[in-house]
Amino acid sequence: MLEKIKNGLGVPAGWMYFILVVCLLYIITQNGNKVDNLQADLDSVNTEISTLETTLEAAANEIAVRDDAIAGMESDSAAANARLNDSDSLRGELEMEVADLQGRLSASASALDASSSALNDAIANPVCSACLECPAVEPTATE
Repeated sequence: MLEKIKNGLGVPAGWMYFILVVCLLYIITQNGNKVDNLQADLDSVNTEISTLETTLEAAANEIAVRDDAIAGMESDSAAANARLNDSDSLRGELEMEVADLQGRLSASASALDASSSALNDAIANPVCSACLECPAVEPTATE
């Protein structure tokens, strides 16, 4: 076998085959390292993708929580707005009632003033119903 190697290396084509085999071994070794590096890069990218998916899921959960909080605030705002509208309509009704009561109070005050005047006049000029029929006394009624 050693003879075959010596005869093979003694020919220029044998050297070429030898150099070719050494180059192929070198290329295969280098490609193996590149494959290992690429596999490590893929593992790193997969880890990063997993981390980003976890972060994205956490962000989605946070958004859901905030959406629920916003919905609750919108509900509270709608309820407050409804109460405000109710109080506005009640205020309008009460203002109308106050105006009505002020009118009635003014009418009562006018009637009280008229009655007070009539009473003061009656006290100042007493006239009884029996005296109205009497010809001796002249009634002094104010109109």
